[in-house]
Amino acid sequence: DALPISEKHFLRDLDAALDLGFVPGLLRKTYPSDLGLPDFDPALAVRMILLSFLYDLSDVRLCEEVHFHAGYRWFCRLDFHRPVPDRTTLVKFRKRCREHGLWEELFHRIVAQCRNVGLLSGRHLMVDSTQVQANASIKSLREIQNDLTETADRLCADHEPTDKPNAKNDDHQHTDFHGKRFSNKTHRSATDPDAQFYRKGRGKEAKLSFKAHNLADTKSRVIVATSATRVSGDDARDGSQAERLLDELRERHGIVPKTLCADTLYGTA
Repeated sequence: DALPISEKHFLRDLDAALDLGFVPGLLRKTYPSDLGLPDFDPALAVRMILLSFLYDLSDVRLCEEVHFHAGYRWFCRLDFHRPVPDRTTLVKFRKRCREHGLWEELFHRIVAQCRNVGLLSGRHLMVDSTQVQANASIKSLREIQNDLTETADRLCADHEPTDKPNAKNDDHQHTDFHGKRFSNKTHRSATDPDAQFYRKGRGKEAKLSFKAHNLADTKSRVIVATSATRVSGDDARDGSQAERLLDELRERHGIVPKTLCADTLYGTA
């Protein structure tokens, strides 16, 4: 506690409630015995990634901020003499967690902690979705190809002048989108094919997006289950997601709510 940080700082409250003592043991099974354990504390990486979400920091900015920010160092259990893990270390750590489903395990452990200290009862729950913008730009859009159009493109390519071998690629790179209309039936993003056009309501701009579904305790607002889906026009998908989240909550935590609050999109199941 030698580092200067206010007693009223939010990170002090978070640190007092957060128990990550199980993280090293949880991750040990993901490292083959012949390679040994990581040369950094996995709980440190989790704390740094948590800071990146809380304060909307990129990996590069996160490492810079933790290096200089006394409060961040205190939260990460680092004094000013210990080095900060670099960006590539965090990228590899994130990938390992994703491959082994460890983020989900961390999530369920924290839900269990919240329940153990009386922060949630699970008697009354609410579910809703939020639009999450995809990390893909409009310039990444390409027309959806089918067998007929692919054959036509191939035949046209056979008769193109030989002095313009890269003309087709250049057209893709400098596509003029002015005046064109796009829909999920005609276009897909080349960088994220799962992303779809979606707008929350009339007058809103349609963006390449996903949906995040959150099941939360009505009183404490603690999120107890979560999932992400494509933004399909089929409203029944929202209802099925709510059912899936409720099943997961029952199987993982034994919680069966008395009431569930949701909007009309979830009323189809």
